Amino acid sequence: MQQNQKTNPAKNLGGLEKLAGDMANQPKRLLTAVLVVGVVITGAIVLVRMNSDGATNDANRIGEALVAAMSKSDATERANAFGDLLGEVKGTVQEPYVLLNAARAEREAGDAAENAADKLKHFEKALVYTTDFSKRYSENLLARLPWRPALQPGTAALPIPARLSEYCSTQIAWLKQHPAGAAEAVDEGFSAAMSLVDPDGKKHALELHFFSAEAPQAVANFVELVNAGYLAGSTFYAQERETAESTAGRGVFFGSAMAKVCPDKPALWGGSFEDVGFTLPKEANRLKAKRGRLMMEKSFDKGGFVGISPVGFLLATADMVRSDDRVVFAEVQGTPEVLVLLEGALVKKEMQEHVDNCAVYVFEKPWIIESVTLTGAAKNKPEVAALRSFKLPTKPEDKAPGK
Repeated sequence: MQQNQKTNPAKNLGGLEKLAGDMANQPKRLLTAVLVVGVVITGAIVLVRMNSDGATNDANRIGEALVAAMSKSDATERANAFGDLLGEVKGTVQEPYVLLNAARAEREAGDAAENAADKLKHFEKALVYTTDFSKRYSENLLARLPWRPALQPGTAALPIPARLSEYCSTQIAWLKQHPAGAAEAVDEGFSAAMSLVDPDGKKHALELHFFSAEAPQAVANFVELVNAGYLAGSTFYAQERETAESTAGRGVFFGSAMAKVCPDKPALWGGSFEDVGFTLPKEANRLKAKRGRLMMEKSFDKGGFVGISPVGFLLATADMVRSDDRVVFAEVQGTPEVLVLLEGALVKKEMQEHVDNCAVYVFEKPWIIESVTLTGAAKNKPEVAALRSFKLPTKPEDKAPGK
């Protein structure tokens, strides 16, 4: 016989209360879960931001260090600064840039070094950097893009890393072939007699002797200009001073092509208009710019250094603390009075230009080079003849007023 089961209201009420309690606690659990997830996400965002801020700070710090390195005027200090940065940028996008600039700075430090040992050290370090760059970043645009100055004709030059490597290798080979103990000596039996005419019509003579062992290419270039008749009729036309505030000159310029083309426009003489069809590579040597020495001037195009001007010459009338990227190749002997006269030549009050912290003033009246006569031959010849296609610059057209 079946018995009727009776429900227990109290028991059922308890179940309902539990269910109601569970339902009431559900929003709390959901809120707790949301809060936990929120905390996790917020923590993750904070960590990401911290890492991002750290990366940004590192990038900013490295950027500031790069600017600081580039701003150093001393090549050795600049090379050291870039060298110190290499460890910090290793494996980053900045590494090839820093590596190449370290190589360039070491090359410049080698050019500026006072002795053969320091030159060799800097050139060898630059070669290590360029070799590393070429091996690891062969696909980098800088490693593949040919580079050629606007004034250099012919086949496009090697990319910048390859040019640096070639330059440093050549300097290292030369330094090892010429021991530092060897004395500076001019060529025996080889000289040039330069006849000058001052503004008053009086004649003067300069006796030039050449360092073909130290600067064979510069000497060869000078000889070619003499044999071509270029220097005859050119002028000593301007004075260089240490700064715009200096009152004494330290050198006089001669050989300007524009002075021959535009004798009535001294503002064009010796500047970036001296395009004669080619430039010469920098021929670093140990010769200092002492009083009475001749050197070849730098060539500029659109404000940038593009090599050595084959027709830009400077005769030092005082010892120079630094001679920048000029190439010393000869010296005057036996005629100090002419240097005194050239040094004291009257110049115009207006400064022609102010480049490389030097001030240039044009003579009121130029001295004329009447003739240059060579005696003997250079003892040393350049190993590689420079590509040349000499031509006088084109005379600029006179512009109408207002144009």
